[in-house]
Amino acid sequence: NTAASQKDKALTDYIKRELIWFTSSDSLRPDAKAHTLTGIANKLEIFDHPDVKECTVNNDLDLNLIFREPCLLVVKSPMDIIGANILASIITRLLMLKSHRKLTYGAGEEFKVWFYLDELPTLCLPELSKFVATARSAGVGVIAAVQDKADLSSSIVVKRGTNSIEGLLSNMKTKIILPGCGPDTAEYFSKAWGMQSTDQTTMTRGVFDIVDFRYMKTQRTHRLISSDDIYKMDKR
Repeated sequence: NTAASQKDKALTDYIKRELIWFTSSDSLRPDAKAHTLTGIANKLEIFDHPDVKECTVNNDLDLNLIFREPCLLVVKSPMDIIGANILASIITRLLMLKSHRKLTYGAGEEFKVWFYLDELPTLCLPELSKFVATARSAGVGVIAAVQDKADLSSSIVVKRGTNSIEGLLSNMKTKIILPGCGPDTAEYFSKAWGMQSTDQTTMTRGVFDIVDFRYMKTQRTHRLISSDDIYKMDKR
């Protein structure tokens, strides 16, 4: 117990030293400092969960394993455990940072590691758009799943330090749209997929012409896929 208390005191002193730039700052009101520190403490509370302690109490967790041999690492974030998404974000971020250091540059399309990011808006991954833009050259593939484009708008800008999601979407070359997206998402992708022209033949005749028909060919320009086609997609 004495050793444990000494270790806790050493950790507390270390945190105080690292945060002195923040606590001694005169640019923030005391209530703002207290609010920020409370938020940090609440988010770190996940590390006191028994399951998390069991996995992190020793050095058995080797994140470098996925760069050495074929394997599958599943990072779960149960919704009933407060702060689980914070821990999942930290582990995912660590793996992303390791990717560029561990993998050989110039791997091209032969991806060596894949990140499957389900429910992306629940994760906090700084500089995600930058990572996606440079991942291919490091032999990394990224697959992200979201419910709607609006989820990206609300989370990417706030959590990931970027003011636009267009860069992220443009770097994810393949997009699969499933039934159930909102009208704004349907309109966005309908516009993004561009226009096409089709030949249209019309038949006309004069008022006094009985059998003298005239045929005229014109070109009609329209969207490749309409927003209604996407929004009302068959769910079967």
